[in-house]
Amino acid sequence: MKNCSKEGCTYPVWGKGYCKVHQYLRQDKSSPAMKKPVQGLKRKPTGEKKVFDEIIVERPCKSEISGFSIYNPGPANCAHVLPKKKYPHFRLKKEAIMLLTIDEHFLVDNGTQAQREAYAIRFPSCNWDKFYNKQEQLKEEYKKLFDN
Repeated sequence: MKNCSKEGCTYPVWGKGYCKVHQYLRQDKSSPAMKKPVQGLKRKPTGEKKVFDEIIVERPCKSEISGFSIYNPGPANCAHVLPKKKYPHFRLKKEAIMLLTIDEHFLVDNGTQAQREAYAIRFPSCNWDKFYNKQEQLKEEYKKLFDN
């Protein structure tokens, strides 16, 4: 078994003459894991941050589902009631965004119906019907706007 090319290293070779620890010393094409991330990657502004900031100033800093206080509100507390990809015209509509705790926002985006129900049992003040009713109302409104 060959040893690493790094002076004093006795680890076995993993690739191109170097062990796993010393792969960064390779002079050939670096592996994707070794590449540095692109610094200063700029995204095209969507306008969401401005809308979120306005909502945070205008509305009380409480969850619209449970009534829990939101300390240090930010964009993570602003949840779109309808998926942005499926309903792009409501992306910046303030009525289509609710203030929620971060846990509730996670349940809206990634949780299952059972997880939401378990959350409501754990916190009786939580009323997911507010969210679902608003969702249905906005779907109807969207349908009226774009079915013509």
